[in-house]
Amino acid sequence: MKILKALNLIKNKIKESEKLSIDTSKSGLIYFCTWEKDYSYYYLKLILGEIKYTGLFIYKILKDIFYIRNFSFNINRKKKKFYKKLFILWNDNSIITKKNIDRYTKKKFDSNYLYLIQTSNLKFSHINKEVINNVFVVKNKKKFSLNQLINFFLKLKKKNFYKLRFLFHFYNSHNFLGLFYYENLDKLLKKVNSIKEIHLIYESQPFQNYMIHYLRENYPYIKIYGHVTSKNPFPVNFFKKKYFPNKLFLYHRDQVSIFTKFLGWNKNEIVYQDSLNNINNKFDKNKNHIFLSFSIMNYKLYIKCLKKILNEMPYTELSLVKIHNHPVMTHSKIHLKMIKKISNIIYARKLKEKLYKHKNTSPKFKKHIFLGSTSMILNSVNNKNIEVLQIFENSLLETYDKVLWPSLKIKLLDKNIAQYNKNFLK
Repeated sequence: MKILKALNLIKNKIKESEKLSIDTSKSGLIYFCTWEKDYSYYYLKLILGEIKYTGLFIYKILKDIFYIRNFSFNINRKKKKFYKKLFILWNDNSIITKKNIDRYTKKKFDSNYLYLIQTSNLKFSHINKEVINNVFVVKNKKKFSLNQLINFFLKLKKKNFYKLRFLFHFYNSHNFLGLFYYENLDKLLKKVNSIKEIHLIYESQPFQNYMIHYLRENYPYIKIYGHVTSKNPFPVNFFKKKYFPNKLFLYHRDQVSIFTKFLGWNKNEIVYQDSLNNINNKFDKNKNHIFLSFSIMNYKLYIKCLKKILNEMPYTELSLVKIHNHPVMTHSKIHLKMIKKISNIIYARKLKEKLYKHKNTSPKFKKHIFLGSTSMILNSVNNKNIEVLQIFENSLLETYDKVLWPSLKIKLLDKNIAQYNKNFLK
């Protein structure tokens, strides 16, 4: 099978790199991102034989180096306070409150938790007073610093990462952030010296594995728990490597078999919780919904396929279409451009139907249309009254294959359009 062959190619590449003394858990190249076209995405396609040229791959690496930005660690607490647990997550909400502090696992705010929030847009002044004593902020300053970049290269040189075989693996933004945490995490843990557990939204990103490495060396008594809230169709970023959490919390039944059968994890390292799968769909059931993913992988393709779907929808349904941006891409120019373009397509079609007075029919099901790879597909298929469609560019990396995801049924309606249903026999 194509997907099993791909998994073996990737597994062999990881082993090959480890034989060269490359710490693959910290390698930005071996991260293998499948939902965003960064340099590890193109390296993955090179390994799989989907592309043969390296020009775009080199361009993405150089672009990533100049994307490196300065970070600040805001520790504004004068007194020590005893916290039992530390939760590390991302949050770019305009205001942080008890209700929205953790949008990933949906766990309730706990005054015994300390929250370390990594953000690009959040200001410390935007944190609600009711949670401010429980929050630290790591902020991306969004400013390029040549001095910071030079210092980063010098640090890597001291770690003997100057050899050619290390160049693409470690000279990147992943390792810049990883070294930042490696050097600054101790400041936080000394400030609050009672932490016994650390929970993080885990994606096996290199900077997270830097954290785990540091904790293993300096705080071996702290238990580390990774919450895998993302449910990527082809989750090769989760191949087990040198540094990993004590336990992984998985939130979909199919993930358990994926991690233990294909990605090298032991069953005693996995904790399954179905709480996220049982979240009720809060979207208006009387409307059709279009969801934008984290990355717009192919703008022209998405528009072309979306036009095809919208043109086949009854006229009356066009007034019932709601477009949803990805929650962390509210300021993304390409996402805002996409939303505007979709709105214009819908308006033009409605105007045409009004002029020619075509007959309207009411469909049996409302549609959830997903542009690109997104875990939300798995929530939508739980509703029998929703037709779940996905527009994709690369079927291997972006669609839910029955080999890895037996609880789903997939049907190709077009070369780049998939329809999903739940496999109730599984």
